[in-house]
Amino acid sequence: MRILSDQTRSSLTLLAFFVGGALLLNLAGCHGGISEEERTAIKQVSKLGGQVNYRSNGLEVNFKNTNIEDADLAVVKHFHNLKEIRVSGTRVSDRAIEELKKTFPDLVVHRN
Repeated sequence: MRILSDQTRSSLTLLAFFVGGALLLNLAGCHGGISEEERTAIKQVSKLGGQVNYRSNGLEVNFKNTNIEDADLAVVKHFHNLKEIRVSGTRVSDRAIEELKKTFPDLVVHRN
């Protein structure tokens, strides 16, 4: 029986870590990363005071207690896997949410 050296064992552990990480990203719908369009949208969300969070089922955008208005929601249409949005404490109207749900019919909206 052959025993692996510490260096070989470390290399195999590192390889398993990267392969496992790539598999998790693929399962999460990331497919190798995010698009340039989404990167730009993340920066815009941040400038508006919001956050983009990665969840196992897709993306969540959190604008809770920010000063966003209806027109500011246009930025989230650039996300391909948006599943949840938090807009409590904002000036976003029900009409704007209805419009957003036309693009994302299964979107979960947190208003409270």
